[in-house]
Amino acid sequence: MQHLAYVGSDQQIHECFFRFDPGPDGFRWEHNVPSAGHAAASAHAGPTSWYTATDDVQHIAYVATDQQIHECFFRFRPGAGGFRWEHNVPSADQTSSVANASPTSWFTPADNAQHVAYAGTDRQIHECFFRFEPGPGGFRWEHNVPSAGQAAVAADSGPTSWYTATDDVQHIAYVGADQDIHECFFRFHPGPEGFRWEHNVPSAGQAKAAPGTSPTSWYTATDDVQHIAYVGADQQVHECFFRFNPGPGGFRWEHNVPSAGQVGAATGTSPTSWVTRSDNVQHIGYVGTDQQIHECFFRFNPGPGGFRWEHNVPSAGQVGAATGTSPTSWVTRSDNVQHIAYVGTDGHIHECFFRLPGEDVSLDYFTFAGDISAAHRVKLIDRHRFALAQIGGCGNLTPDERRRLRQTYNRPVHHTTLNKPGTNGSARVGGSQLNVNFGVLFPQGDEEISQTLIHEMTHCAGFSHPTRRDPPAGSTCAAPNPAVFDCPNDNGVYYGTPPLRAEFCIAGDQSDVVARLEAKAEQESCVIDETGVATLTTTSGT
Repeated sequence: MQHLAYVGSDQQIHECFFRFDPGPDGFRWEHNVPSAGHAAASAHAGPTSWYTATDDVQHIAYVATDQQIHECFFRFRPGAGGFRWEHNVPSADQTSSVANASPTSWFTPADNAQHVAYAGTDRQIHECFFRFEPGPGGFRWEHNVPSAGQAAVAADSGPTSWYTATDDVQHIAYVGADQDIHECFFRFHPGPEGFRWEHNVPSAGQAKAAPGTSPTSWYTATDDVQHIAYVGADQQVHECFFRFNPGPGGFRWEHNVPSAGQVGAATGTSPTSWVTRSDNVQHIGYVGTDQQIHECFFRFNPGPGGFRWEHNVPSAGQVGAATGTSPTSWVTRSDNVQHIAYVGTDGHIHECFFRLPGEDVSLDYFTFAGDISAAHRVKLIDRHRFALAQIGGCGNLTPDERRRLRQTYNRPVHHTTLNKPGTNGSARVGGSQLNVNFGVLFPQGDEEISQTLIHEMTHCAGFSHPTRRDPPAGSTCAAPNPAVFDCPNDNGVYYGTPPLRAEFCIAGDQSDVVARLEAKAEQESCVIDETGVATLTTTSGT
């Protein structure tokens, strides 16, 4: 599902959401008011949003008329507190936010924490962070001042943020009072340079930022580079980029002008950015002085059209952008489509979308708990990729089952360590967290790893099954009776469900694996508890 949040003319947070599901509620934009009944939003600051796979919750943060940071959050769980928008005030009792700058948000998998940063009334960057950990400092919003002792924030400007997994560092960039781009960065490393906010000036010596604008940021895994784009005082879009490579051009901030020679950016507007992994292209969108949405895009391809910034006008021939407003952007991986949304001169939210051939199977939305080793992360990604490659041609799943499973691989899924004896792994039905028992599962080999992962991912896709019925005394699977007990290949109420049939996508055709599956059936079963958590148990490990 894709979501778009905005401040309405009634100063409430409104949500447009689009389901990729057939039926009466699918393939159309619907509407909600997440902040209904709560503090109204400031008329001069936009919201930020993020998703936490750990607890399967979507979040929106905004500056309210009381100049505090408010949060709307939605749990995908039945029962009390689930399937409804709830409310919180992360910045309660802390420095207030300025009324005319938007916050930014991000998630750090190393410490399983969510973060919101904003420009305070003291012109410093403030951070609210929430750890998913019991004990002191856990399950509550805490506070920090990343820019303490550094350049103050420019008036009418908000920060941007990103996370680099390569060095396990979180970053915040903002326009300083000197109109330079400043960076606060935090390393998750012990020692003299770790576990503290540090400071840099990426745009030092380059064009100053235009007043009343905010930067955007992104990361490209292909070349291991982080990027910041901003509107310069010359109304062109400028880029600062940092390569994690030794030698010339590495480990330093460099500079570029993506919009050079093109229509300049409108006064008082900020750019947006995104990356499309299927064609390896980075994009910047902005409102031009002609009030159209312009795009700068950079291909990582040798030859004509590669390794240079090119230009496009996504909104050409459509409603122009409203004065003083900025666009937002996102990519939907299930259908490999890029999107830009903006406020039109008619006051409505308009969307430009571009379909790409193929599909995005990068899996870079997957996150991992800090206690999962680098080697185990690599193995999990490798086995997930193998499973994903098998899905397309798997005749054991229906087209709709394959579609839903592939959509699940294209959303954030958090991986944690499971230490329950005799279990391969577990996942909640419809959830976004996969728990792996590395000591039990990994010694069983690559094929079993992929089968367990695809089984649990099918649960994440929303598919369930009953508890397996073992043969009663005197009966065996040599003479199956699906009405009474479950046996491999019986296509019955247990083995005929999508999670079990998905395992065949890994093992091969049923006729090739009957003996192996029968042996496997004696060792493994999957049980779903009353909370919806499906656990795959085994007797082949300890």
